[in-house]
Amino acid sequence: MDCHGDMGLVAMGADLISLILPWPPSVNRIWRCVGGRVLRSAEGRTYREVVAAAVLEQHGAGDPLAGRLSMTIRAYPPDRRKRDIDNLAKACIDGIQSTKLIFEDDSQIDHLSIHRCAVEVGCRLEIQIWEHDTDG
Repeated sequence: MDCHGDMGLVAMGADLISLILPWPPSVNRIWRCVGGRVLRSAEGRTYREVVAAAVLEQHGAGDPLAGRLSMTIRAYPPDRRKRDIDNLAKACIDGIQSTKLIFEDDSQIDHLSIHRCAVEVGCRLEIQIWEHDTDG
């Protein structure tokens, strides 16, 4: 599973935002049911705060992207356990959205691609986000 190199997805001339985020907790550990209400768990709140700090450090403040977006996630897992790859996106996208530094709302994302990569020391998510052409 080679995840290095250009994926050939970014439009020529597009401004590319690249982020490296820590591996997220499982979706089942992000949410808790309390008194009939679904709430973000302490672990979920902590992850969102860590993502927000990483976004601020790596991207800085500025105007968020206003157009339609594409996103690629390269996932380097901590071990070889079976995981549903689609569950990786929720926590990191919610964390990025909470900052309002990259995009205002995750409904702007039209294209989402997730690639499971080899297990490596320093498990992480490598994120690329860019505005894509809506002309066709």
